[in-house]
Amino acid sequence: MMPTCKYMDVSIDKLKPDPSQPRKSFDDQELPQLAENLKNNGQIIPLIVVADGDSYILIDGERRYRAALLVGLLVLRCIVLSVRPSAEELLTMQLTVNGQRQDFNPIEKMLAYYKLMQLKGWNGAQLAEHLCVSKAMVTRTLALAKLSNSEQLLVAEGKIGSADAYALTRLDSESRSTATRLANEGKLGREVLEKLARTATEKTAKKRQVRLEFGSFTGSFQSEQAFAMADLIDWLGQLLGECKKAARKGLDVSTLSRVLADRSRSESQGGASC
Repeated sequence: MMPTCKYMDVSIDKLKPDPSQPRKSFDDQELPQLAENLKNNGQIIPLIVVADGDSYILIDGERRYRAALLVGLLVLRCIVLSVRPSAEELLTMQLTVNGQRQDFNPIEKMLAYYKLMQLKGWNGAQLAEHLCVSKAMVTRTLALAKLSNSEQLLVAEGKIGSADAYALTRLDSESRSTATRLANEGKLGREVLEKLARTATEKTAKKRQVRLEFGSFTGSFQSEQAFAMADLIDWLGQLLGECKKAARKGLDVSTLSRVLADRSRSESQGGASC
């Protein structure tokens, strides 16, 4: 059941920010401009609040509230909800309102998405349906959790745009480090990211193919993942075990090769040959 609401003027000293507000950062450089606009043109959009004893908790409008404090406004027009929303309802309202604004940065949106999914037990598709946004948008936003803290900070500060941030999540760590350096220097753009992505793909392709020559034998290895020395040791150990079992059964090398190839195909996973 949706709470009812009413319009009323509320003394600014009775308003207080919501500590669970998903939006954590505010651009202090823009607040004076908004404050001047409030002073000259008055309040156009009401705040959304809910009563909390003798005070009111802000659900939407904290930026306008902060600007009003700067110019000394005493009263603000508010939409007062009849009942306090649940944690899930409150977060959904804040996220729905803030998610449509340019000043709600992608990292705050990502954290809010995860919090709402946790509270509701939703997957990405259910979140997208509830917020009336595309599944692709939710996927791209949630992917930002893969970024390091320093990379997320660059996104939150606007040094890396939201679209570029998603592209960054698809790079390897070395390429992301290069992108981070370029972002700090103000040199990161779409063309640069695409070049880094191509380079990373080429490096990965090379790492997935290993050719070894030992005496009169040559081994060629392929894998869906890059080889580390530990992986090679483990793979050779497994191969040695298969060779020993084949020898006990009297199989030759050609037969063993066919058996392993058939097994690899049936399991539908990357394999190796030598």
